[in-house]
Amino acid sequence: MTRANVAQADVRRAEIYDAFAKVTQALCGPAASSNHPDPDIRDRVCDSLSILSNAAVVAGFLRENVVLRLAAPRGGFSDVELERVENHLAGQARVPAEIGTDRFQFEIGGIEVLGSWFREKVIDVIDGLRKERVRLKGFAALAFRNISKENRDLFISLHSKSTAGLMFEVLENHTRLFLPFAPKISERYWNQASGTQPDSLAIPWLQDHVRTVTLAFDLRKSTFCMENADRLDLFARWLDQLVQILMRLGHHFGGAFDKFTGDGGLVHFEENACRSIDASHTAVDAAVEAAIAMQDATVRHLERLRKFLYLNSRRLGAGIGIGIGDTCWSLDQRNNPIIVGRGVVHACRLMNEAKPGAIRLTNLAYRELSSAHQKLFNEIDFVTKEHPAELEVTAWQMLLSEKPDVASRNVSVVDSVCDAVYSANREGPSFPATAM
Repeated sequence: MTRANVAQADVRRAEIYDAFAKVTQALCGPAASSNHPDPDIRDRVCDSLSILSNAAVVAGFLRENVVLRLAAPRGGFSDVELERVENHLAGQARVPAEIGTDRFQFEIGGIEVLGSWFREKVIDVIDGLRKERVRLKGFAALAFRNISKENRDLFISLHSKSTAGLMFEVLENHTRLFLPFAPKISERYWNQASGTQPDSLAIPWLQDHVRTVTLAFDLRKSTFCMENADRLDLFARWLDQLVQILMRLGHHFGGAFDKFTGDGGLVHFEENACRSIDASHTAVDAAVEAAIAMQDATVRHLERLRKFLYLNSRRLGAGIGIGIGDTCWSLDQRNNPIIVGRGVVHACRLMNEAKPGAIRLTNLAYRELSSAHQKLFNEIDFVTKEHPAELEVTAWQMLLSEKPDVASRNVSVVDSVCDAVYSANREGPSFPATAM
């Protein structure tokens, strides 16, 4: 190599390192707003991609089932091209045992792709012993139209690991903030911040008030179950799996999973978000379908619990209440949603009085149901300390035990969700063999 070539190579190396320094500065700039970070994140990532020869990024977060894509404005990458990159990596992620090194590089449709897989440590407590394992967390891929031949190895090595890692960490901020929402809705919020989503969804905590349908779920006789569990570690794991099942079912119908309080939880359904999941479902109809699926899943999941209870009870099950009304959304210090409103109160009061297997609606929620769903409910007396008998207040109720055809209408969804949760948790404490 001539002296001129050596000098040229040195200049190219310096340019690569300088570009990486600028990318780092752009990505690690001022902290994003705590309640509306997407435009800020988008701008920072776009600046970084522009520095990198107008590249694009595709980042996948496996546990959240979310994939975020973004291209530099002048990169000229189409959605179809980035979907090819996503599908290629998603296929590999399905069999993580076959993934070799953490770094990857390949060409697809004339696009050069480089990046890294990311893993995380998980600690399980099995029979009192802590066991550590590593699982695949996600990936970040950078797409280029072409990569210079000069110092190509340095470029690939630096950006496939360090730059991709920075991109993954920055984009993860979005997935964390929108974790209560269904993956498809989380992706829509990102896409509309990137200017590629035609029908925008309003971020609830940035609105003065939001018309919301609230589903309140309560596990009946949970204290009895805790007292009668032969192994508390299995009961704790059973509860954790119940939360995962409820969250996935809520997401399936477009709901935002608010919180789980040990033996109960809240799921909120907003009209436009539900329509983006299923155009045929209003928010109230989506909440009812979710409630039916949750009751069915609870019955199935309870069979695993009964295998290690000292005493069984026919009163085990879930009570569900559904209310509707204007709500105010905000975020707490950890960016968890806080939703307050009359519909939330009514849903909880209905839930408190519902027996196992029952789904109860307020009058207003019932009136906004489709006629097909209205036929499933009967009007009943609703007496509480706030609503004494002399007021003759009523609610609308459906008992799943009386409607076996309705209870099984979402059986494929329930089976798919339960099986996915059980499969994802096989590495931890094992349930008795007869319970599988």
